[in-house]
Amino acid sequence: MAPFLYPTPVIQGFKEKIDALAVQADRLYLGTSTGNLHVYNAEEQNDEGEATFTLVEVKKALTRRSIEQLGFVKHLDLNLLVVLSEATVTLFPLSTSSPPTVLQRAKAAFSFAVHSSVQDIGPEAKPHSSVGDDFVKPKPVPMLVTQLLKLRKLLYPTQRV
Repeated sequence: MAPFLYPTPVIQGFKEKIDALAVQADRLYLGTSTGNLHVYNAEEQNDEGEATFTLVEVKKALTRRSIEQLGFVKHLDLNLLVVLSEATVTLFPLSTSSPPTVLQRAKAAFSFAVHSSVQDIGPEAKPHSSVGDDFVKPKPVPMLVTQLLKLRKLLYPTQRV
């Protein structure tokens, strides 16, 4: 017996072809082959623990062509949806009405990855006082670091692009 439950459809009657999917918190983002973005809200039901999805928003023609990959970057108060379409990575702010940012250095990408980690960043300045043990050595500060990595297709296995 498999250690997981059998998949069941959560959205019925969806007319477009889904090419990309991302889940963040209680939101389900669906990118379609026509460049539309459908945003659903997940609400849990108490009786069986199954979630119901309610359509919150449809962003028509978010991109000109198919949305190939979706990702999410949360940094401080910034919530960004990362979209790959036509080999171009674009950042769309979700909480503000700011315009999207096309990542020019990420041209010709066929995929991307978002990696977040907590790293200890050491202070650059020297302490002014050396009274007590707390001031002898500066303590590192834990910081959330988020990296967006783009992947490009290699022409030959030994060739680097």
